[in-house]
Amino acid sequence: MKRIVSNLIQQYILVIGVFLGVFSGYTANAQPMELLNIALFDLEITGGLPKIYQRTMSHQLRVELLKTGMFYVAERSAMQAILEEKGIKLDECTSDQCAIEAGRILETDKVITGSVGRVKQTHTIILHLIDVETGVIELTKTFESACTIDEVFSVGIKQAALLISGLDNAAWKAGGGELETARYPLPKSFMWPGLGQIAVGRKKTGMVYVIGESMAISYLLISVSNYNGKVNAYKTSMRDYDRAIDPVEIQALYKIRLSAHDSAESARNAITYTGITVGAIYLWNIIDAVIFSRQKRKDQPDSASVGNGDRVTFSISNINNNKSIGISLGLNFNAFGEIDK
Repeated sequence: MKRIVSNLIQQYILVIGVFLGVFSGYTANAQPMELLNIALFDLEITGGLPKIYQRTMSHQLRVELLKTGMFYVAERSAMQAILEEKGIKLDECTSDQCAIEAGRILETDKVITGSVGRVKQTHTIILHLIDVETGVIELTKTFESACTIDEVFSVGIKQAALLISGLDNAAWKAGGGELETARYPLPKSFMWPGLGQIAVGRKKTGMVYVIGESMAISYLLISVSNYNGKVNAYKTSMRDYDRAIDPVEIQALYKIRLSAHDSAESARNAITYTGITVGAIYLWNIIDAVIFSRQKRKDQPDSASVGNGDRVTFSISNINNNKSIGISLGLNFNAFGEIDK
């Protein structure tokens, strides 16, 4: 019994150790992400909003873009000084074409333009990410909310910056704009399969891992107990066979001994296969947490909307969905030795 448990633990540690080695090698060799050099132009104010909001909203958006860690954002005063030498007034440069020309002068990779408007009680922020070299609008993101102008400042601009940055988070608190969902599910997935997925909003997937691993471990414990009983029965049949003298009794006990041996072998195989299942669920849970739980899912829209409740949920797209990681593991899983006949 102790040998069985010891071998199970060794194989379980082997699976985790191999994965950690592969993953550590990947992270060590991974190249740091190159930040985009962008220029942000003043947002266009529409829908009857006071023009005095233009400079304040644009400045706050510049700050939030810097906070994402995805961009180098040109400072406005430096942009103004360079553009004025070329005869371009920054305050009047609100069209996409003007922004593209200015971006080429500033030698940035991309430019961001956009607008803030209001229709009745609904505020809308629209942002465009434009490639300076080609002049193509690569990304358009929209934040829309039936909220107050204060909430546009406290939540809307921050959320719009995350949207255009392509960062992935699942929930937001309307009160202070605090991120509620962990961006990194891996630590919780290490604790128990599925916890990390649940933490980032993939509740159905997470519950599949939680229930699957719980059932697999429960069946593993039952299989170990069953194996222990089968081994004891086999040992008993061995003793009875060794003590038998009558040929008829010896033949009958030999059949009992073979049957007990086969039962013990079947129980041993059940433990092996269940142990592999437990390790496989755990391993795939880790891979899922590293790769899939931080990428855009098919049900994620390209915009965010907010209601008037206390809790607000968003879906944010990921601009870096073309990255994949391939991990190949070869394991020779043989937890238990043969039972001598």
